[in-house]
Amino acid sequence: MYFYIAILAFFFAACRELSEHAKENLFFDWGKWWNTTTSYTNKHEWQPSWAFKTVLVWTTDAEHFFQLLSFLFAIAAVYIGGSWQAALAFYIGAQTLGALKPLTNLR
Repeated sequence: MYFYIAILAFFFAACRELSEHAKENLFFDWGKWWNTTTSYTNKHEWQPSWAFKTVLVWTTDAEHFFQLLSFLFAIAAVYIGGSWQAALAFYIGAQTLGALKPLTNLR
C-alpha cells in the first residue's frame, strides 16, 4: 500500500513541476494551451465563458490542468492511506522527484 502512496506522491510532485513550468512559459513552442501568457484568453473566448472561468478552468491551460491532477493525486493518496505511515510514504515519494531534479536538465 505504501508503495502506491509513494508513486502517487511522485506523480503529485511531477504535476506540480509541470504546472510551474507552464506558469513560467517554458513550453513556449508547444502552443497556446501550454503558455500562461496566451492561454488566459481561453477563459474569456470559450463559451460559455462563466463556465470556463469557474468549474472548467482546469481545461483552459496546462497550468490549471496539472494543478488539478496534483490535487487528485494527493486526494487519492490520503484516501488510500489514512495513517502516519501513509503520510511518510507520500512525503518520501514527493521528495524523490526533488532529489532527482538536479540530475536532469530541468530548471
